[in-house]
Amino acid sequence: ISDDGDDTDGNTYNDPTVVTTTALEPSIEVTKTATVTDNGDGETGTGDTINYTITVENTGNTTLTGVALVDTLSDISGNSLTLTTGPVFAGSDQGSTDGTLAVGETATYTATYVIDEQALQAGGVSNTVTATGSSPTGTDDVTDISDDGDDTDGNTYNDQTITEVEQPPVDTNFEIFNGITPNGDGNNDYFKIKGIEYYPNNNVKIYNRWGVLVYETENYGILGGTNNLFVGISEGRITYRQNQELPTGTYFYIIYFQDSNPGQSSYTGYIYINRD
Repeated sequence: ISDDGDDTDGNTYNDPTVVTTTALEPSIEVTKTATVTDNGDGETGTGDTINYTITVENTGNTTLTGVALVDTLSDISGNSLTLTTGPVFAGSDQGSTDGTLAVGETATYTATYVIDEQALQAGGVSNTVTATGSSPTGTDDVTDISDDGDDTDGNTYNDQTITEVEQPPVDTNFEIFNGITPNGDGNNDYFKIKGIEYYPNNNVKIYNRWGVLVYETENYGILGGTNNLFVGISEGRITYRQNQELPTGTYFYIIYFQDSNPGQSSYTGYIYINRD
């Protein structure tokens, strides 16, 4: 019976010839960081672009294939958002193509998100990436959830990448009243929106309860001594008969602000016309 030829191992005959191999230990690590490109107003807000950099590192001892990313973007209240671009493969430090990672190799991906009104009102954006890959021992048997790259925050793995958004100050002098009595007595004769004159680039639409547009105007309010007010009469670009007194009842308004606003870019609600 064979000997292994090594008499220094304490066995000089009939011992098996053993070759030791290294067990496969596949693993992967994902990090996602964010920077903001400002639109020129000096604040992180609507119109700014969040630039994401995603790095995926093969931290195991075997080549990984089929590497794929699932990106989950939401506002910080947990409501779903959609990336503007990406994730897009930007290259790797050992030259592998997208989807393959050699041992110790790091691939880089990029993505962007242009901050919209939803993210603004929520106060921020939260982002997480999950990476999966396949090793010689199985399909999609390697996975990791992204870290934000900041180990000083008390969490060194699997924490969301959060970008805070500066919410605009709310104008406490802005108020929408929801009732009019257009009888000519000087009290509540028009749809009053207190403070709207400070935000003249606005659009006001009013609908009846069947969804028919009965009033629409730009630059609503009292501007430069000129009144542009809803007094219970259908007018403007509408599908309802013009210059007709609208009957008593509940109507619904939508107010849009094109640029500066009193705290929100749009407001909705009801208005009651009482002709009794």
